[in-house]
Amino acid sequence: MRVSSMAGVQGGVFSLVVRLIHEPSGRVMWSQRLTAPMVGLDGRLEDLAARCCLGMLQVLDQGRALGAAMGISFADVFSFSAPRLARADQVLAQLSDSITPAVTLSLRAWIRTTHAFERLTPDPRQAIAEAAELAARARQAAPFHATALAVQSVVEAYLDRDQIAFDLSRQAVLADAGNPLARLAHSRALAGVDRFADSAAQARAGLDQALSSLNPANWHLGIGVAMMRAGDLSAATRHLEAVHRFAPDNRPALRFLAALRYAQRDEEGTVHALLALRRLEPDFSLDLMGSDGYPVDSLRRLGLLQVAGSRLI
Repeated sequence: MRVSSMAGVQGGVFSLVVRLIHEPSGRVMWSQRLTAPMVGLDGRLEDLAARCCLGMLQVLDQGRALGAAMGISFADVFSFSAPRLARADQVLAQLSDSITPAVTLSLRAWIRTTHAFERLTPDPRQAIAEAAELAARARQAAPFHATALAVQSVVEAYLDRDQIAFDLSRQAVLADAGNPLARLAHSRALAGVDRFADSAAQARAGLDQALSSLNPANWHLGIGVAMMRAGDLSAATRHLEAVHRFAPDNRPALRFLAALRYAQRDEEGTVHALLALRRLEPDFSLDLMGSDGYPVDSLRRLGLLQVAGSRLI
């Protein structure tokens, strides 16, 4: 693949044309024209670059499905599906040092945190231990890489080391404010230290970045959880419903939605969320939801776990 670009200015408007070309055939695989006023252009260049990268990644993802171009789907990395996550992890492991090790190791660690948060493994602690080891190796390869800092922050947040998670995520944002993973990690860490408005703001900032469209569910989840912990149940419900629209297989969103809808006396909506959760987790029951081993500690701490005693299903 070859990238070609052409830029110009006309009438005070900056114009950028970018093409992704299949080198052997000369076929244009993707082309996009981006424009922006020259006034304030410095502040928009990062977003223009991100939009170009996103467009090319999406084309390469599609090409991968046709057996072309590239082996990894970044959309798989940010999915909530065990088969897709396993496929992404396998390709990342094969890439090894062929691209930035800090990135490949961090993304493999991210995949394992998803396994733990999503209850996609019978042993979440083992998944987090593996994530911690991969994240540590990523930091060794590049101590101040924003993605490495962000993923290590997410690992620490899972382990309830809230201050460490906050410090790491803050460093990630300082290292690269345009890194959507840094924003997402910082959002989670801010919620962990009870700064809910700041947490939602960071998730919104990440959602506004082009690369977040690989799976917006991750960022809507961050906003929803922050709003829930701040006590704004209706706003939290709206964002968690957005998570479900973008990622119907996201399990935490359904747990939160069931609890929040029940708290707002929406029994029909509660049942829909519970049944959707049961389809994803065949062993799911309300008794399981109320047990100590089920991952609903945040709901329990907020007094929002009454749904577990509802007997609605």
